Amino acid sequence: MVAGVFVFCAVACSGHLSNEDGSAGDGGGGKASFGGGSSGLGGKPSVVGGASAAGRAGAPQSVGGLPDFPDNVGGWFNPDAGGADPGPLGGGGGDTSFPPDPCRGWGACAGSPGDVAGAGGSIEDTTPGECESGRGCLVADGSEISALTADLNDLYFVDHGTFDDLGNYDNDGRLLKRGLSAGPSTVLATGLAGPVGVALTTTHAFVYLDQVWDGKPRFSLARIPLTGGAAQIVQLDAEPNGQWNDCLGCLAHAGDTLYFPLSTGIYKIAAQDTVPSQFSTLRAASMAIFGEYLYLVSATANAIWRVPLAGGVAEQLSADPRGNIQVADGYVYSLDNSGNKTYLVRMPVTGGPWVRLPKARSYSAAQLQIAAGWFFHQLYSDAGQQYVAGRLSDTASAGVPLTLSPGTNVRAWVGTAQAIFWSSGRVIRQRSNAE
Repeated sequence: MVAGVFVFCAVACSGHLSNEDGSAGDGGGGKASFGGGSSGLGGKPSVVGGASAAGRAGAPQSVGGLPDFPDNVGGWFNPDAGGADPGPLGGGGGDTSFPPDPCRGWGACAGSPGDVAGAGGSIEDTTPGECESGRGCLVADGSEISALTADLNDLYFVDHGTFDDLGNYDNDGRLLKRGLSAGPSTVLATGLAGPVGVALTTTHAFVYLDQVWDGKPRFSLARIPLTGGAAQIVQLDAEPNGQWNDCLGCLAHAGDTLYFPLSTGIYKIAAQDTVPSQFSTLRAASMAIFGEYLYLVSATANAIWRVPLAGGVAEQLSADPRGNIQVADGYVYSLDNSGNKTYLVRMPVTGGPWVRLPKARSYSAAQLQIAAGWFFHQLYSDAGQQYVAGRLSDTASAGVPLTLSPGTNVRAWVGTAQAIFWSSGRVIRQRSNAE
């Protein structure tokens, strides 16, 4: 999900022209290929977007949460390496030499003070604006908003907190929520130790923290009741997009149970549990839940699997994986970046070939999210940094309601049936799905 500074058109643009909305004509048939060509898109691992797909029927959809890389292929990418294609995990492609740093480009993270709003030289728009046009309207603010997620009714977000003039963390991180349609922000928890990621179950908000002190700052996973209250740390050394937890589109939930990745596999914790338990030994590079299964792209075998939530043997669905998957209405969805075009693709939840859906767009897409029958993804084109929104029932009519200028430092974003919400650090803006 997202970087401190986006590098646009490093390789993917290669001099080709796009339509005004970044779209292109039909690229023809052919097999959907993993990863496509070199995307050349730089960026940091952000803390947002694509966290959990649709859970069991009737459960709120947590569609924000943890991020994935702009390349959408699941490997580590060095923003200083000049736009190299990272390639799949374990695949030998791309630059994997630098230590993965989930705070790269954020400014203030894991003890390093900084001004996130100014990261990458971007200037944050704090004008009121209109929700139906342009860069949208202003709906909330904070000191350093680092992650967004949403259910069917409310937007949830975390404010990392502040540092003093000497660079000491002030231990003032917060979890807040706001109605999707309107209303003031409500504080659900204060005094959080550096929140940098958020996801939901039906009973709790789960927050990644980067300032938990245990002889040194340690990443940790904590949970907070949705009604508000104190944070309870449930797992030390769990971190968003860390060296081992390089999971695109995680965390995932089914009802009151959260599923999250560690270096030794996938773990789960239900509302009544005090500690997590191992769910699967598979390492996940992307996860989503639909019906009675957890779906994942394995980080080591580069294959797509599903595992019964009740427990049992994992079933391989495809050896032709994608980096960022979502699941809805009997299909596994992903993105196919190939030949300077990008497609939304899907396959049945029981397995099979990937099938491209209309319509093709120019250049590279990333960070697929699905919520309440809508799909969303980022799009990188000559027009700038764009966000596509459309209905799964009619993908050809999808539009680009939000276009941001190149270099805009998007810290977090989440798509909902009402609108796209996004933040560059200090404020949250809303843009309706209609162009």
